[in-house]
Amino acid sequence: MTRWINKSVAAIRALAALAACVAAVLFTGCRTVEKSIEPSHFRDWTAEQALLPTAEFRGNQVTIRNVRNCQYFANDVYLVDYYDKTFDLSAVRGVDFIIVPFSGMPLLAHTMLSFEIAGAGGASDYLAVSVEVRKEKNEQYNPVKGSARQYELMYVLADERDVIQLRTNFNQEHVFLYRTVATPETENLIGKEALAKMKDGAYLVNVSRGNLVDEAALEAALDSGRLAGCAMDVGRAPDQMPTPRLAAREDVIATPHTAGLTPQAIEHQSMETAAQVAEIVQGRAPKGAVNAEHWTRKTLLRK
Repeated sequence: MTRWINKSVAAIRALAALAACVAAVLFTGCRTVEKSIEPSHFRDWTAEQALLPTAEFRGNQVTIRNVRNCQYFANDVYLVDYYDKTFDLSAVRGVDFIIVPFSGMPLLAHTMLSFEIAGAGGASDYLAVSVEVRKEKNEQYNPVKGSARQYELMYVLADERDVIQLRTNFNQEHVFLYRTVATPETENLIGKEALAKMKDGAYLVNVSRGNLVDEAALEAALDSGRLAGCAMDVGRAPDQMPTPRLAAREDVIATPHTAGLTPQAIEHQSMETAAQVAEIVQGRAPKGAVNAEHWTRKTLLRK
């Protein structure tokens, strides 16, 4: 069931929850941390976090060992299972960004990635990656302790059904999945050939994704004078940041990718997300969906 809350009331509640968390951190953070955690693999871990995943690379072939695939019957009743998965990197069709807001503190959230991998017969498998607190048996998570780095962390590589259905079906959490598509066709879409078709003295502006531009070709076009300059807020540096070598040029303007963090953009995204969720829970594709035919996970809503 979708809940509609007055924006001002929701904002006040969110800010109050955040203020309480900040106050707790301030009061506890001013004192010496009682317990300094030395990372260790040898603790009495909870069953679903006892085994760490590993990845082996042989050229373009990847083998992931210990992919978690728990079957949940209740929040704390589950059967732990693992499997190994081998695939070629060329089989990766896309990557989805998953957001799970904290209950009572919607300004904070847990995030995950889910990779769509082409399988036999054209079907897709979904491999999720999540960085999580690694809890010992009978240990509970506390956000204040988390902010003081009082937990060990681990990478969880899991079947998507594991990490999503636990949260939606048993933890009663809201899960938002933002679908993106990465294809070989979009890699270096703006390359030497495309740049050669631009007028001499033109400017290139990239505020989309870094992998769309062949940076070697871009640099050559700038050096030759075919392009008068470039503006970008994305690139091939970590976290899609502009590449430092290009950003340092006098004919390049590089900024952080933050246009979506303005108050107007945040309000629009929030209201649009709520409207789309309302459509999805009714089993309908949201208005304006450009790839509704690829919605293959409707069954997650029914289980």
